[in-house]
Amino acid sequence: MPKKHSINLLPPRIQQQRHRRQLFLAFAVAQVVVFLLLGGAFFIMRRQENQLREHSQSLAAQINAIDRSAADTPVEPTQDTTESIYLAWARVEEGFAPGFDPLWLQQVLDAVPSGITLSSMDFDGTYINITALADDFGAIAAHQQLLNEANWLEAVHLGATQRQQDGQARFTLRLLPLHE
Repeated sequence: MPKKHSINLLPPRIQQQRHRRQLFLAFAVAQVVVFLLLGGAFFIMRRQENQLREHSQSLAAQINAIDRSAADTPVEPTQDTTESIYLAWARVEEGFAPGFDPLWLQQVLDAVPSGITLSSMDFDGTYINITALADDFGAIAAHQQLLNEANWLEAVHLGATQRQQDGQARFTLRLLPLHE
């Protein structure tokens, strides 16, 4: 019988299998690394988002506590305010400001919301001039809105508004009372 020669293809197949296995393992490791990097980045972003949310809630709680305490604390006029009001009243009593109705003074004082501190007030014969300090510009807008709704005023003019070094806003209002 003639002798057959056989070719052994096993070593190249084994090499191909090893090469494919190495490629598969390298691809699997690369996928795991990418997954871990994306998962870590997502975890870090979620943690930062939660920290920011907690910080925001903490600040909101502090602001609400300050607002509640400010609402519960009666606003006491300063000595300057009290003297200014008494001087305005004295001018009315002395006839220094003819045409000034004393009820206007009380109505001006009743329209001062919390967060506003009167620093001076006078009557020049036509206008009631008020200079005051406010905690913020929102308080000025609230005060002006209250005065705009008053049925005893013809006009309310907001004058200069300046931010002070202590954070308060200084502003002037010129009120034109209705004349009968």
